[in-house]
Amino acid sequence: MAKFKNRQLQVIVATDVAARGIDVNDISHVINYELPDDPEVYTHRSGRTARAGKTGICISISTPREIAKIRRIERMVNSRFEKKEIPSGGEVIKIKILSFLDEIREAQPDNAFEKKYISLIQEELQDMTQEELLHKLLWMQLNPSILAYKNANDLNVNVKEAAKAASKNGTVRLFINLGKKDGLSNKKLADFIADSVDFDYKSIDRVTVTELSSYFNVPADTVDYIVENLSKQKYNGRKLRVDEAEEKSRRRDRGEDRSLRSGSDRFGSGGERSSGRRSSDEPGRESRKYDFRSENRKKAEMKNPAPKKKKAK
Repeated sequence: MAKFKNRQLQVIVATDVAARGIDVNDISHVINYELPDDPEVYTHRSGRTARAGKTGICISISTPREIAKIRRIERMVNSRFEKKEIPSGGEVIKIKILSFLDEIREAQPDNAFEKKYISLIQEELQDMTQEELLHKLLWMQLNPSILAYKNANDLNVNVKEAAKAASKNGTVRLFINLGKKDGLSNKKLADFIADSVDFDYKSIDRVTVTELSSYFNVPADTVDYIVENLSKQKYNGRKLRVDEAEEKSRRRDRGEDRSLRSGSDRFGSGGERSSGRRSSDEPGRESRKYDFRSENRKKAEMKNPAPKKKKAK
């Protein structure tokens, strides 16, 4: 830390706690390897570039799973992130070559070196063309980087395209605790989901909006992303609950308008389970019936037993 403050180091890697204690002016860049969960921590990090009225650049390396964090930070700081693509392997190689050529261009050897060695260099390399010399010089300097980056994978992720590709592998049905009472229709719900997590609304299908809850299908490969990020959102101040829908819920809500079931599957106090018929809208479960009037008569008879009849002599 002392070397960084004294300008002996150009880069320092620090945790959140250590970064808060960095009291250094003229920091040009802050790079977030991972976005914090708390937006206030982000402002502390990025604020290191704005000390003493200065400006700087804050770069955040993020994944599609962090879209929700980005949206929260944007709302808090009242500013939008500018999306930049990660350079490809070829672009990295090009930048390294240009940087090395700039070093050659700006180099200023002293006169003593030129007088002492230039004649020797010219004599030894007189059979080599200028193009050959540059080629060999660049290869010696940059070959390790070229080998490392020439076959590098594209690290940029297009969430919308990934969702379309994933749809070929099937879909999964999800539940959300929003419904008609929240003023939502099928289209409004799909638009809300797409906008909240930066997702392609065309990849959301089989939307079913009931009175209190809704169901929708998304590509199987995007389930974790949707559930994690949508669960962090709020709708009119209410926290959202998103999860994979149970099979029985899917069957029950095909009727859409049936928001509540009757209480026929509940027990009364002291009731017995009957072996009645199976419920038509919930296969595999028994209907349970209970006669409250019969039970009340039994209780009354226990409290006020009828007088015993005397046998005739």
